[in-house]
Amino acid sequence: MIVCLALYLHSLYLVALGQTIPISEPPSLAPDAEGDLLFLLDSSGSVSYHEFAKVKEFIGDLLGPFTFGPRDVQASIVHISTEPSLEFTFNQHGSGQEVQKAIQDIKQLMGDTNTGKALSYVKENLLAGTFGSRTDVPKVMVWVTDGLSTDDISRPMQLLKDLGVTVFIVSTGGGNYLELSEAASQPSETHLHFVDVDDLPIITKELRDSIIDLIRAKRLHAHDITTTSFRLTWPMLLTQVREESYLLEYSLESDVRRRTQKTLSADQIGVFIGSLSPNTTYWVTLTPESNVQYFHPQTIQVTTLPEPVQEISLHVHNITTTSFQLSWPALLSQAKGESYLLEYSLDSDRSRTVQKVLSGDQTSLVLGNLTPNTTYRVTLIPKSNGHLIRPQTMQISTLPEPIQKISLQVHDIATTSFRLSWPAVLSQAKGESYLLEYSLDSDRSRIIQEILPGDQTGLVLGNLTPNSTYLVTLTPKSNVRLIRPQTIQVSTLPEPIQELTLQVHDVTTTSFRVTWAKVLSPVKDEVYVLEYSVESGAQERIRKILPGDQTTLVLGNLTPNTTYRVTLSPKSNLLFFRPQSIHVSTLPEPIQEIPVRVSDITTSGFRLTWPHLLSAVNEDIYLLEYSPESDIKRTIWKTLPGAQTSVVLDNLSPNTVYRVTLTPKFNVRYIQPKTLLVSTLPEPLKELQVRVFDVTHTSFRLSWPRLLSLQQERYILEYSLESDVRRSLRKSLPASQTEVLVGNLSPSTTYRVTLTPESNEHLIRPKTIQVSTLPEQLGPSQILISEPTSNSFRVSWGPHLDNVAGYEIQYGPLPSNTVYKVLLDSTINSTVLENLQPNTTYLVTVAARFKDGREKGLSAIACTEEKDVKVSYLRLEDLGSDNLRAIWGSADGNVQGYRVRCRRQARKSSVVNVAPQTHSMVFKDMTSGSINQICVKPIYKDRTGKDLCRRFHTHPATPAEVYPRLRT
Repeated sequence: MIVCLALYLHSLYLVALGQTIPISEPPSLAPDAEGDLLFLLDSSGSVSYHEFAKVKEFIGDLLGPFTFGPRDVQASIVHISTEPSLEFTFNQHGSGQEVQKAIQDIKQLMGDTNTGKALSYVKENLLAGTFGSRTDVPKVMVWVTDGLSTDDISRPMQLLKDLGVTVFIVSTGGGNYLELSEAASQPSETHLHFVDVDDLPIITKELRDSIIDLIRAKRLHAHDITTTSFRLTWPMLLTQVREESYLLEYSLESDVRRRTQKTLSADQIGVFIGSLSPNTTYWVTLTPESNVQYFHPQTIQVTTLPEPVQEISLHVHNITTTSFQLSWPALLSQAKGESYLLEYSLDSDRSRTVQKVLSGDQTSLVLGNLTPNTTYRVTLIPKSNGHLIRPQTMQISTLPEPIQKISLQVHDIATTSFRLSWPAVLSQAKGESYLLEYSLDSDRSRIIQEILPGDQTGLVLGNLTPNSTYLVTLTPKSNVRLIRPQTIQVSTLPEPIQELTLQVHDVTTTSFRVTWAKVLSPVKDEVYVLEYSVESGAQERIRKILPGDQTTLVLGNLTPNTTYRVTLSPKSNLLFFRPQSIHVSTLPEPIQEIPVRVSDITTSGFRLTWPHLLSAVNEDIYLLEYSPESDIKRTIWKTLPGAQTSVVLDNLSPNTVYRVTLTPKFNVRYIQPKTLLVSTLPEPLKELQVRVFDVTHTSFRLSWPRLLSLQQERYILEYSLESDVRRSLRKSLPASQTEVLVGNLSPSTTYRVTLTPESNEHLIRPKTIQVSTLPEQLGPSQILISEPTSNSFRVSWGPHLDNVAGYEIQYGPLPSNTVYKVLLDSTINSTVLENLQPNTTYLVTVAARFKDGREKGLSAIACTEEKDVKVSYLRLEDLGSDNLRAIWGSADGNVQGYRVRCRRQARKSSVVNVAPQTHSMVFKDMTSGSINQICVKPIYKDRTGKDLCRRFHTHPATPAEVYPRLRT
């Protein structure tokens, strides 16, 4: 038996991979069935993932109860595409499990929907026997369609039916009832089904039972029953070589004496019986006549179809927003007392039906006072005393209120195609249509025109040139109202580039970082869409829109030991990038981490030590892995006993970074592996000799011998106040340089200077010296930067000098040539610089302008903080009795709350989260004579801000109001 399943399911162009089909062998419900089953599967680009998966599931359910084998049922599948393609032959799979697995593995081919070509391909291969089909079994075809076809199917369908194929049709859409009735075997009431694609399981059993009835036993069957004929088929019973034949007899059931006989050849397995009476039952008997073996005659009853009831042809005209006209042919006569009953109602509310009785001579009627843009259900019932005329029901929609312009939209832009869509404003029933014109914008002389039906609301334009601009015009053609044409320009995408490479780094228990190559540009309004969700759960997907110049993102607040699905989709108007999805699993909560200490580092080795955690009695071991950081392929593994707590790694390369991982293998609990980077020492050389000369009150000069030669080598010069080595300045000098001038220094001040040669070939020890500038009495001696925010900081200087006429403050961002100036009176030694850029380094110079015309300046480096990350201020108030109140100002941005942490020197620290409207908190039981730190951090929806901290030092028997505050 051949079952051809043709799928006309139109939707998106995504490649359907299908859903999982159970592969377990179901119990057989038809053990005596025998036939060849062929499924003609629509694998074109018009089929969506959902529809493709539903049909595959339908095929699997339909074949579930059958037994497969050379003497049972066999199955095959052929793809519908631009060219038909065979998935597997009838005799390729010999069990139900193999057939179900083969259905599950089917992949979509895409292409055009050439169903007629596929039907011809099936007919030719069945005649040639190349599909592995058998000649002695019945034939059945099942066609699942939504009513559309890109080529003609009537001729190849009829040729298949002439071969004795029984045709079942399942329509998942509207379709043309007359065309589908003609294509299906007769009677169409049992061979034609209408069902939605999601409701295919509803007809599975009914369709399967119809197939089983055809193939359950080797008997005589009647097909294609009409009012005057039917077709008989039977399996091959005779040998065809010994002058055997069949005797076919048929007669009216009401008069069996008038019997008609036909003698048929032994190789014949079917015959067409015509010239019969409608609505009549016939007895049919087939007797195989053989000299070798006796065959029982087979007798069946066949009833021809009755004469079709006459139908009235109801037409609709002149549809407007509030009315339409109905017309029908003259079938009745008023003189005979015949009439029509007209019923109409809202399709959404049939309880409010309006009835009108019309005379038998009337052939038209106008229904008015209707609601615009509404569907009505209309039924015309002829009342005749002479013959039966079937009532006709139709749905008619009034026009919407006229619009001024059609809204033409573009979707799914690719390199060679794009899709157009527009609202439904016309109607095919009124003879309305659209005129679509398009051409290259650079060559408008070559215009392509297409006439589209009025009920069409979308179209895909293909075979276009990549990276080209097209001019598209859609003109509605309506007899009722004027709708302006719309013209748009659409540019196809350039040829696609390689897929986006999405990588994962820094995976922790609650976060990980994703990075990708920079392929977009924010100037062109291009963005990335990043979506992530838990892979196994039903949690809502989180979506982030990222600018085109961003190449990394940290995803935090995640659940430990959980797998997430992350998808990054570049959105570009110029290029097409395929979205990339990856799965990332956060680390489990570490139960215990092994502390590993490195010591005795030399040029060729080092020692690792760790505490005693495992036991050799329980067969616990350590796995030690180490390799050069630059070449992890050269990894060395060592297994150490559980009682060992140290190991020496030797025979290493000098001046090389090694990645070392120690993994405890413990059967009782989980101990997190420890990975660290260790650098061996380079080969030692002589120390660098640095000479100091030309010392002044604001500068000095350094010189040294030339030791470096390679272009990528350099010197690092660091210098700072000897009294405050944490605030150092750093300069990078080329390898060819042997002298440098250090300026802008403070008079009478000692500096610590360190010169560090950086070389990839050998080690030169850094040289540190102390240099004191000469004293000078004039000018500011120190600058203090305090109270930094995202857009301001305070500049203070001293000491106060009587001979100063005023101060000039110069400041500007680094690196930049922009300089701003502020003039201040000589009585002021502090000011706040505002309207600054967040997270920016500024060079600030305070210049004293003396009364005798001289000037003296002092410079400092200051940094603004990141925007929206700190509270505006934090103040501590002593409440006495070892109690303290913290008061803070609001932070910028959408603050969700504040995290207040108190680190006590003598007691356990505490952390409290408070509401965003809270701006103070009281801390009690502060221990006398201890240093305590209060920190306040704003909390945002998708991140946390930075701490602003203040220290509070309590002294025994000292009043609280004289406690000093120490800032951090």
